[in-house]
Amino acid sequence: MNVETAFDLKDKLVEDFFQLEEKRKALNLNGQNAYWTEGIEAFKKQEFPTTKNEDWKYTNLKPYLERTYSNYQSSSINTKIDITDFVGNDDVYYITFVNGEWSEMNTHLPKQDGVVVSNLLFAFETEYAGVKNYFGKYLSLEKNIFSALNTASFTDGLFVEVAKGVVLDKPIVCLYLTDSSQGNLTANYRNLFIVGENAQVKILEYNYTLNNANYVLNTFASEVFVDKYANVDYYKFQLDEAKVSQINQVEAQQEQNSVFTTNTFTLSGDLVRNEVNVLLNGEHIESFLNGLYLTDGKMLVDNRSLMDHAKPNCMSDEFYKGIIGGQSKAVFNGKIMVRQEAQKTNAFQSNKNILVSDNATINTKPQLEIFADDVRCTHGATTGQINEDALFYMQARGIGKDVARKLLLKSFAADVVERVQLDFAKEFLLDLIARKLEEI
Repeated sequence: MNVETAFDLKDKLVEDFFQLEEKRKALNLNGQNAYWTEGIEAFKKQEFPTTKNEDWKYTNLKPYLERTYSNYQSSSINTKIDITDFVGNDDVYYITFVNGEWSEMNTHLPKQDGVVVSNLLFAFETEYAGVKNYFGKYLSLEKNIFSALNTASFTDGLFVEVAKGVVLDKPIVCLYLTDSSQGNLTANYRNLFIVGENAQVKILEYNYTLNNANYVLNTFASEVFVDKYANVDYYKFQLDEAKVSQINQVEAQQEQNSVFTTNTFTLSGDLVRNEVNVLLNGEHIESFLNGLYLTDGKMLVDNRSLMDHAKPNCMSDEFYKGIIGGQSKAVFNGKIMVRQEAQKTNAFQSNKNILVSDNATINTKPQLEIFADDVRCTHGATTGQINEDALFYMQARGIGKDVARKLLLKSFAADVVERVQLDFAKEFLLDLIARKLEEI
């Protein structure tokens, strides 16, 4: 990497921090500005990673860091939207952010006892106990420059707190809308989800581009606490257009007998980097990571995960598939850690890929690190092309080659889609996949 360029961008981001700091002084944040200050101090001590860093070996950040980014308010923040156009269903609670700012006009939140859903700044202003007890607890600022950057520069995000024994009656949808009509844009979002003992909630995030005029680099950081016997179903639909990049982090901790499912569907964008780290911190936990990525053009998708088994008698299941076309590139690095105390662990990991172009690339690296001796752990990765025998078989029965090819690709993706537990989200996703396969 050009070190001088990287430091130029760092200087610009530090300058932006102090501009944001002036805006925050006008907010009633009850002395909680220390979070941002802690973030900028950690950010200044670190350098952006290069391909010499093992965790970034196949993801070159240089083209994205050479650009200058600023934050702009979009007029769309005050434009009423139809939620059905974005998620295919209006029987949901929803909250909308545009260029990092909350759109109150496009928000419909629950009024159910034991449930708090709001934008994060409102949660700060209201001094919710969940913010004081959990914000910043799981994200490591010293080891990840993007964690530090997000902490220093986030402007808002989603806050969800569900009390003990409460089952939310509808899913929560969070829309992140991007409008880069005024220039290269950056926005930083911070989310905090706290789900109490024996509570249940479904959260869906959607990334969309309203205007694709200029380049965008967004960061997202989500901290998730899943208490005993709780069940959290978490979806990420990454649907931005070709000039939009995002660095996405999820840090989750589960307690005993809880269930946490993360589903990540990446169908478009420029650079998309997803990191999901889950600590299984009690017995009899179930944790599921599902992912599907469809790439074309010069898109780069980098999925990384850590399933950290800290206690015995737990199960994790990680299942990712990719369809990679054009000159695009995909990276998968999934790690299962089993600590010495975590006997009777069952952990499974699978990454399967189809290359549909001679110029497409996949680098996949499943990992096991096991310190216990009574475990059952499996991992594997496959990369191939469309099955020519199956393609010939379908053509021999009168199905056109293009149609047969799309059917085979849809079939390849289907077992990931089948893990979606919400019918409206599954139908919407199937339609998006069908349209995407027309382009690959």
